Amino acid sequence: MTNPDENGIYAGLEPPREPSADPGGRRLFRKGFRTVTWRGADPNGDPLRYDLDGKREGTDTWFPVRKDLEDSWCSFDTTALPDGRYRFRVTATDRLANPDPEALTASEETGLVVVDNSPPVLKLESARVAGADLEVRLLATDALSPVTKAEGAVNADRWRPLAAEDGAADSPVERFVFRVPKPGQGALLSVRVLDAAGNWAAASAEYPKDFK
Repeated sequence: MTNPDENGIYAGLEPPREPSADPGGRRLFRKGFRTVTWRGADPNGDPLRYDLDGKREGTDTWFPVRKDLEDSWCSFDTTALPDGRYRFRVTATDRLANPDPEALTASEETGLVVVDNSPPVLKLESARVAGADLEVRLLATDALSPVTKAEGAVNADRWRPLAAEDGAADSPVERFVFRVPKPGQGALLSVRVLDAAGNWAAASAEYPKDFK
């Protein structure tokens, strides 16, 4: 299972192909889409077709994702699925060359895959005047994925990277501190955080109204 980063640098809408078979064009990020890829081969050279099914962790019920696929990959919109952990199963068959009951099948399952389309919960813990600075402290919590990035901005200025309080943004619960020089007039301090699944959350504090 592949997932692009928030900048769309790698988009898992389709696996790479050989240059001669690639029609060209950049693969674009599509929020919520994931790709399952596999390899299948038949010793007799029979053409294969594939079915892709999914199952939520803790249940025994497989549900169909796609049927009768010719390609050995499938991209689909995970926003149609509740957040959680899933397994996916690919079943190959040579039924095109062998009528029933002579057709044969084989199946393989993935490991657990996290489907997470919900943003982290961002809580403003404090906003205070600290000497000549303004300081905003925030707690980011995510149910399924690590919080991997945070940025702060003053008014409509550029986003600045923020370090996690523990030194590394790599867990589902992270604290961040945004500290800037106190302005001579009103200002809006904004913070946004990103989880490993590409979901953003944002919070803000207005100076001087929200600062103590």
